[in-house]
Amino acid sequence: MENVLFSNLTPEEIVTLVAVFGIIVGDTLNDNELAVLANFMVSAGVALLIMVSQRALIKNQEQAVTQSMQIEKLQKEVDELKQLLNNHDPMKKFTNLF
Repeated sequence: MENVLFSNLTPEEIVTLVAVFGIIVGDTLNDNELAVLANFMVSAGVALLIMVSQRALIKNQEQAVTQSMQIEKLQKEVDELKQLLNNHDPMKKFTNLF
């Protein structure tokens, strides 16, 4: 699910937006209200970071499984090719003659 809300902003623009938000909110709320809002925002940020890291972990695990399956498939192909080469060794024909 791609969201374009912040994807078009540069890091500098995001920092500016947050700073402006902080100044506007800071001027309208008292100290207790600011503390509650700040704690809420930090908690929300932590939850978002946990979600992002969990998604990354799951994605990495899926990629590792896919890579393991690809390696296993390639190893089987190599083994089959080795077996074909061993069965069709031209020198075997001559060793049977002696």
